[in-house]
Amino acid sequence: MECKVIRDLIPLYKENMLSDETKKLVKEHLKTCSSCRNYYNLLANDTDMEIKNENESLYFLNNTIKKDKKNLVLMIISFLVSIFLIIISYVSKPIPIDYKDNLINIKSDDKNVNIEFNDEVTRIDTDITTYDGYNIYYVDGYTTKTDKKSNNRYVGLKIPKDDVDIIAYTNNGKNTNKILYDPSRVFENGGTVALPRLILGIYVRLALIILGISIILILTFFKKLSVYNKIRIISIPFSYIASTFFVKGKNLSSNYPVRDFIFIILTALAIYLFIYSITLYLKQKSSHKLEI
Repeated sequence: MECKVIRDLIPLYKENMLSDETKKLVKEHLKTCSSCRNYYNLLANDTDMEIKNENESLYFLNNTIKKDKKNLVLMIISFLVSIFLIIISYVSKPIPIDYKDNLINIKSDDKNVNIEFNDEVTRIDTDITTYDGYNIYYVDGYTTKTDKKSNNRYVGLKIPKDDVDIIAYTNNGKNTNKILYDPSRVFENGGTVALPRLILGIYVRLALIILGISIILILTFFKKLSVYNKIRIISIPFSYIASTFFVKGKNLSSNYPVRDFIFIILTALAIYLFIYSITLYLKQKSSHKLEI
């Protein structure tokens, strides 16, 4: 049988679509004809390559689908966590209560100074420091959105006399303190005991510097980063700055910086996760955008 005929039959032979007699003829011819045998091997290799390419395409598609699902789940989780943290931060944010005449009732005995608060006060902040050799006990009343709804209240505070020389209420106007207890009459005029701490303002300035450096680095050394990664990097200091003003407002001074810092970090995390979830959504949306 001629090679031309055999080559026409080889594809059918390879697919096992010939009669037994024809298959036998093709098989015998391949044993003796190197040219037709090479042609047969070439077809076999091409088929294997097609199968391999098809498998690779399916593998890539499968990985893409898995990655999309992972990003979608991560996006949803990030969004839900950010919303949860924002709600928690909002409802538990301290609302300071300024001093007024009926806010506090002070009674003292031989051992303790007892401070009672009216129904507005649901929580208190306390701090103790030394001023000119005197132990000064700072106390502030505040409430939260949650406490207002649940009608919680803080009953009272008992302070041992041996541990304190002066008791001051710091929420008494800008940079002033109301002297509640001063048996030694150190502050007979009820003046300022100590200024609020300014550490939160320093942190904001530091975050602004980091934000500026991040922008400069992105515009110079990290131009190849995706726009989504650039946004995520810038969002770290931005989230802290935004959360500070959310918690403290324009006045960044604080008598209780540790408490305020905790709420600032909590809110900053919420803001960052919210921005992160948005970048995930935009990235996933752009990856599936059809080019016309």
